[in-house]
Amino acid sequence: MVAVAGSHGRSPRPYPWIYTPSPAAKAGVAALAVLGLGMAGLFVWLALDPSRHTVAREAILCWTVATVVVTGSLYLLVAIFQSATILTADEIERRDLLARRRMRRSDIAGYRILRPGNSFPTIKLQPRPSAGRTMTVVLYRPNREFWTWFEGVPDLAEEELKAATQAALEDSDFGASIDERRRNLNQLNRIGGYGQAIGLVLLLWVTLAPQPYWLAILVAALAPLAALALVALTGGRFALYSLDARPKVAFLMYPGLGLTMRAMLDIHLYHFADVLGPGVPTAAAAVLMSWAVDRRLARRAAVLAAFSLAAIAYAYGLVAEADVLLDRTQPAAFTAAVLDKRISHGKHTSYDVTLARWGDRKGDEQVDVGPAPYRRLQVGEPACIWLHPGRLGVRWFRVDACPPPAAPT
Repeated sequence: MVAVAGSHGRSPRPYPWIYTPSPAAKAGVAALAVLGLGMAGLFVWLALDPSRHTVAREAILCWTVATVVVTGSLYLLVAIFQSATILTADEIERRDLLARRRMRRSDIAGYRILRPGNSFPTIKLQPRPSAGRTMTVVLYRPNREFWTWFEGVPDLAEEELKAATQAALEDSDFGASIDERRRNLNQLNRIGGYGQAIGLVLLLWVTLAPQPYWLAILVAALAPLAALALVALTGGRFALYSLDARPKVAFLMYPGLGLTMRAMLDIHLYHFADVLGPGVPTAAAAVLMSWAVDRRLARRAAVLAAFSLAAIAYAYGLVAEADVLLDRTQPAAFTAAVLDKRISHGKHTSYDVTLARWGDRKGDEQVDVGPAPYRRLQVGEPACIWLHPGRLGVRWFRVDACPPPAAPT
């Protein structure tokens, strides 16, 4: 490969071409590392704070988290100044803090650009058969020269999209002629875009402001089923995942993750193992239904694994919410002393109350009771706990101040 002229008519720049993180990237990673060190200090403070009634396992957890965060932050801080990508006429080299990788240009079968939402984009180099392993390079600040080096190397994602689009245009299910199929495919993609917008709105509603609560939970539970129904009823013209030319409906499954988040924030399970009985078959049914309506899921193990994890999360939220909202049984009443209370701020504000042992609990327990019960509960006074059997057999409980004694008649 011959070096090319730079922009504005400059003479060709001789090899090697060295690309390092920009000053802005270095400053951003350094700020992230400092933030991580500060968070680690917070966990150390929590482990040492004698006023929290911290049990031994909580202190160990705090120390473990602090150690992991400090190690990761220091690694990021050093690695960002040691990273570089070096291009020569016939070779690309990636230098990191702990390793170096090289790949000859003639050994590259193609590349794929990955754009994660919370990090720098990367380019994944796929080797030819018997040419070694794949190689991933972080794209800190690629310029025209950088991309010129890749001229002639296939863009695998673009080729797959072209092949999938061509396959759809040759599929009689999309219309009788090429022009009709192209129009139908464009129309379906517009509908899929509306579906993505609707899915995002539903996710924000369920996650941030689920009012009325029962309606938000019902919609979140039905949205993934609507996505599956849309794929099934249209004869597979819609797709569940993104590596396809067909419009995607996976975004309609995102409210199911909001359902899981609401269950984790709003419901206190007495024993987590109780949810396994109805939860495991529900998750299995969700995976089987997804595979039944779109058999392409099984073609890529990573896609099938991602849908399986999403199905597990959805099953937990669905079972927990149904168990609570449909429960009409009488609860058993317990009391426990309030040992401590505090408000924790972050992405989610939690109103935590530490309760003394009650029922068959092994020790003190911290519970997020919500703002209203938090104001009513006082340290040193008893809290009333109502343990419900659950509609699906998953026991759950709620905590509040004990009602005043009834006046004598």
